[in-house]
Amino acid sequence: MTHSKIKRFQQEGIIATDKDLIRVKQNISNEIINVMRDNGYVPVLDVNPAWSVSYIDGHYEFLLTIHGVYCGKSEARKVYGVLGQDKIPME
Repeated sequence: MTHSKIKRFQQEGIIATDKDLIRVKQNISNEIINVMRDNGYVPVLDVNPAWSVSYIDGHYEFLLTIHGVYCGKSEARKVYGVLGQDKIPME
């Protein structure tokens, strides 16, 4: 994974109430990672996901970003993520 190009995967949206923030963040995170794997990418574990929320006109708007590197579609289902130069296998 040395010198692999990092790609940004993002999802933005609207949440009606603050009680749904944690649940939505986890669900969207899982969805982004599934899309990444479908495209042959795995998360870069050295870079934390970026999560921002703004309260605007009675609702919350969010943006979630997860960074990934390409390792191939078949390999992406076997690798949890990349840490440094190492592929961390799924257990």
